[in-house]
Amino acid sequence: EAVRHHLIDVVDPDEEFNAALYADQAGSVIEGLAGAGKSIFVVGGTGLYIRALLHGILATPPVDHNVRNFYKEIRDRHGRGYLFGLLKEKDPLAAAQINPNDWVRVIRALEVFEQSGQSIVTLQRGHAFAGSHYDVCKIGLHVERAELKRRITARTEQMAQDGLVDEVREILRRGYTENLKPLQSMGYKQVVGFLAGRYDWRQTLDLISRATWQYAKRQMTWFRRMEKKGIQIHWLDAHDYNELETCVTKMLQ
Repeated sequence: EAVRHHLIDVVDPDEEFNAALYADQAGSVIEGLAGAGKSIFVVGGTGLYIRALLHGILATPPVDHNVRNFYKEIRDRHGRGYLFGLLKEKDPLAAAQINPNDWVRVIRALEVFEQSGQSIVTLQRGHAFAGSHYDVCKIGLHVERAELKRRITARTEQMAQDGLVDEVREILRRGYTENLKPLQSMGYKQVVGFLAGRYDWRQTLDLISRATWQYAKRQMTWFRRMEKKGIQIHWLDAHDYNELETCVTKMLQ
């Protein structure tokens, strides 16, 4: 309420949005704010988008929808296990780093290999995400696991009270279908299931909290991996406001 926010409500549910589009739009916002002498905070937990903004996008081949549809048909006909077997055969480097059930990343790795003849892992290592476009101070807020779980549960309950079900119901009423990528995200996916009668209300809240907790754990794994690549993050106690203020003030000076 005290600070103007940007890049909220910028696309419709059926519009494409990805890390590259985010980096481009956020970069334009940052340029304008910096020109006006404003202090800029990039806030959120999506590590891929933060990395894209700060270090650029990996130069992989553009999506060839013919290739993508070919592998999707293989997935639909033979299953995810068969698809992952193809990746192990063609690109064992990528297969060693991708969850066999993550068919989106499996197909992307197959696409990149087919189009470039190189493993997506090799291309990623060549990029290295070394330099940054901006002078930044990266702050991670550390919260104990038990407290984080409690906060996630409370956040889920608050979203429900603030009208999450009505929001999802209105999106569906407008003709958007549940297979759209945004409606497969945490919160939306479970409420769609509730509205379809697949879950009762208590199950729905529990499923949202559980999915959020699993995502939080993946976030921590992501940021640890980034630190191993030399990207420094200042981990501070979320309750220690003096330390936070000192860190931010030092950066701004």
